[in-house]
Amino acid sequence: MIVVDASACVHALQAERPDPDLVRTLQKAGSLHAPTLLDIEFLSALRGLVMSGKLPIDRADEGR
Repeated sequence: MIVVDASACVHALQAERPDPDLVRTLQKAGSLHAPTLLDIEFLSALRGLVMSGKLPIDRADEGR
């Protein structure tokens, strides 16, 4: 069983070059478990990246 957090999801889905080991591990897991507030934390992390200029808004929109 793998429990993911928002930072792992943001990195796997939005990074310019996602960590191949992380992506492979998440793909092999079959099922992932996450905290109830993962979606809110994920969107908050995307917002923070956009506000700091580290992520273009169009890339963040892809993650919504």
